[in-house]
Amino acid sequence: MAEDLTQTGFLLRHRKWNRKYWIAGAFLLILIAVAEWKTYFIEQAVGQYLVWQNQGREKIGRRWQIEKKQLLAGTRLEKISQELRSREKQLISITTFSNLLKKVRQEKQMVIPANHFIRLYENLPSFFKPLIITPDSLIQLQLTGRMENVLFNQSYDEVEILFLAGESRVSKYVALTHSQVEMLLNHGKIVTTNIENDPAYMGRVFSFKAFWELMSAPSFRMQYRDYFMDALPALIEHAKPTTRIGISNKITDDFVEIAIAPDNVRAFIYYIPEEGIMPLLNRLEMNFWQQDENENLLR
Repeated sequence: MAEDLTQTGFLLRHRKWNRKYWIAGAFLLILIAVAEWKTYFIEQAVGQYLVWQNQGREKIGRRWQIEKKQLLAGTRLEKISQELRSREKQLISITTFSNLLKKVRQEKQMVIPANHFIRLYENLPSFFKPLIITPDSLIQLQLTGRMENVLFNQSYDEVEILFLAGESRVSKYVALTHSQVEMLLNHGKIVTTNIENDPAYMGRVFSFKAFWELMSAPSFRMQYRDYFMDALPALIEHAKPTTRIGISNKITDDFVEIAIAPDNVRAFIYYIPEEGIMPLLNRLEMNFWQQDENENLLR
């Protein structure tokens, strides 16, 4: 009987010991699993062993996949950063609307942020602004949040301008003709020419003195003179007796070409709306004819 009790006690203690170590073993396995899940130490050890055994072996496993994704993400991020830096550098170089149109001709298509477009737009002469978009329309696009970017697209014979809202929705479409683009590109440009012999200005070349005296006459309001001073900045720089002013015989899209020639080999080219230059031209021609008649009478 005592022997049976002894065996029973031994079995109970054995079962209790087994249960204790089974629980401890299970807990240890759980700890190892959690540690592997958090650190991948077993996988890294196996991977390092495999790489050590064969340097040419491709890395495998979850840890290697994570590292590969991180590498790819870093590469993509660097590429995006380079593109952003390149775009910022490009935008910095575009300081005038003329610069922008030249870039569009080279690259065929360009997208610029709305704030940069507005800076270029503000630097345009007031009479050129309606060719692109009227100030009222531009303000309306800004107030309604329908202008995030502006797309410029060079087509066969014109430049398309698309004002884009969110998700690249087109808010407004404008097309500049070839002649309008040429005017915007050439406004303020220096060209090699002798306007005295240029057929485009034949019969419409005046001395700077005659031009300035007419603009300073009481019959011309001060604001009218200021209009020309603003439209023809070379007037101030080259205010000399030898300077000649040429008014072209050709009218393009209601604009007249004006040449300011400080000498016989070069001229600054500008464009002014026909309605702005015709009253001045009529007075210049009238004074010119009167001067010729007076000279003939003296003879």
